[in-house]
Amino acid sequence: MFKLRLKILLTLIGVMFLVMLVRLGYLQLVRGEAYRQAAETGLRSYEFPQGQRGRIFDRTGVILAEDVACHDLCLDYGFVNNEEWWTKRKIRDICKEKGLNYRDEEDREQAMNELQQRRRITWQLVGRVARARGQDAKRQAEQITRRVQRWRDAAGTTVAQEYTAHPVATALSEEEVNSLRPLMKDTVGATLVPSQYRRYPQSAVACHIIGVTGPVFREDADQWNWTTEKAGYVERMRHNLLPGDVLGKTGVERMCETWLRPRRGLRVYRRRGELSYQEPAQNGQDVHLTLDIGLQAELRDLLQRSGRNGAIVIIDVASGDVIAAVSWPSFDLNTYRAKYNDLAGLSKQPDPKNPQKTVFTKDALYAKANKPLLSRAFTGVFPPGSTVKPFTGLAGLGAKVITPYSPIGCTGVNRHANNQKPRCWIYKKYSGQTHGSLDLFGGLKNSCNIYFVEVGHRLGPQRLTDWFHRFGFGERPGMGLSDTEESAGLLKQSGFQISDAWFMAIGQGFAATPLQVAAAHATVARDGLYLSPRLSLEGAPEQARRQLPITPAQAQIVRRGMHAVVHDRDGGTAYKAWQNAKAELDVEIGGKTGTATAPPLRIDSDGDGKPDAVVAHGDHAWFAGFAPYQRPQIAFTVFLEYAGSGGQNAAPVAKEALRLCEKFGYLTK
Repeated sequence: MFKLRLKILLTLIGVMFLVMLVRLGYLQLVRGEAYRQAAETGLRSYEFPQGQRGRIFDRTGVILAEDVACHDLCLDYGFVNNEEWWTKRKIRDICKEKGLNYRDEEDREQAMNELQQRRRITWQLVGRVARARGQDAKRQAEQITRRVQRWRDAAGTTVAQEYTAHPVATALSEEEVNSLRPLMKDTVGATLVPSQYRRYPQSAVACHIIGVTGPVFREDADQWNWTTEKAGYVERMRHNLLPGDVLGKTGVERMCETWLRPRRGLRVYRRRGELSYQEPAQNGQDVHLTLDIGLQAELRDLLQRSGRNGAIVIIDVASGDVIAAVSWPSFDLNTYRAKYNDLAGLSKQPDPKNPQKTVFTKDALYAKANKPLLSRAFTGVFPPGSTVKPFTGLAGLGAKVITPYSPIGCTGVNRHANNQKPRCWIYKKYSGQTHGSLDLFGGLKNSCNIYFVEVGHRLGPQRLTDWFHRFGFGERPGMGLSDTEESAGLLKQSGFQISDAWFMAIGQGFAATPLQVAAAHATVARDGLYLSPRLSLEGAPEQARRQLPITPAQAQIVRRGMHAVVHDRDGGTAYKAWQNAKAELDVEIGGKTGTATAPPLRIDSDGDGKPDAVVAHGDHAWFAGFAPYQRPQIAFTVFLEYAGSGGQNAAPVAKEALRLCEKFGYLTK
């Protein structure tokens, strides 16, 4: 019995040794390399150098945005918020530096006093540097606190951003850095960090289109960053947005983020600091816009000289490229962040009459009244007025409710409405006069409201809305900008009454952007082919193309009427203003005036949240069309806020704009 038990014991021991040998062999021969790599990885350190963000160019090769090497003056998050753990650490550092005993209460008190002195020096230095650059260090510090708190709230625990330094004075030149270095020895929690800043050489030209970059928020990281399930540590660090990164926030900077964004490089160091492997960072890809920044700048100056807020849009008929899209007023992209509160109408100051109360600053009141951050070309929506009458006419032809020669009598008033509205402009202006009997050509030339009210009545609101959709109204143009920057306009979709058709037919009762109006006139110039506007050659959606159910002959009838608006002395609504304009133009055009009724612009001037001051009132002035008449090359829109008559005020500005298009080679005989 004893021998049997011994044999069983020895057998079990043998089996155990055999299993151990097999396992050791497996670990050594099969998994050995993996474990050796894991062990070596644990002894490695990594760096992830960042590349430069891609540049943005205009169609002629002019740089609109680029990264430039610089330094940022950064503050530890613990310093900014006077964190207890950070304070203790710095007291220990000062004790070590001064040869003091951290455990001794008097020595700790001495170190604390030294720390407080350095804190004061640091804030003074940072504040001075930031002010010299037009920045606000205190406000930046507050934003850092809010941003990190948002990261903490989302994570539900401490985050890496609490243990890093954050920029409070940015884009320091080498000369500035050299002058600062000797002063840094008396500071605490401040560092000069190599960085790069986004420079916009054209300043305010095309600012609404180019857009800006900004710091990464938690929501950005959630959208862009890879998780541990998708990639390993190194790949995540090279791909993910990290604290201190920037990304596009508005405009093309945001639209083309995947193109412009650089990819980090990789440096791997062994335990003793020896470089064992490296991959260079990859710069972001360049983006080329369809804009001509030279033309854009001169059109901006033209719009500024007009003395009105507004927009000018120029579209290439053949391609749909947006050659220029000006919005005035504008702002300098290089100082956008520093002056944001002014630009957004938020800045306040103590009331000189009552120091206990705050009032809006002069800059804030200007911003409230003039909205410099609003892209009037792409985002602002306004009633387009009579600029839509060519589209109403084509809808009537396409739906066969009229022919080009159908006579419609202008009675001056709308016979379908009990209140006789809308009325014809000539009836109101000249005490009961009418246009008499008109066909489509005459209706366009004279811009007769009653003619197009009747066409709208025959179409009905649903059918007219469907036709306006075909011309691009009521839908986003699809250039690739964000929802808030590329407006669809306001076009009723349901719950119609017949009166909706009357007002829509003459450009009232709905709203559109100047870009949509220009794109629709380009459609007329192409015999009914709609092309969605194109803004960028990279990172933009595919262009939409659709042929409207109209014939070239029908489109030509409408173009003839638009030619008469400008060049027919007998009733053309833009003839006098066009002929009297100072600009000389070598080509004839097709155009359409528009004078749109608009509500007064009211602002909250005292900060109580209620609009209390009227800062602008009157009609909006429009002039839109295509040129040259015989061989359309460009379509255009000029829009002037609260400027009155489109024929008298917008048409002369449009003629000068087209002269500039001639100058830059976009308009030839």
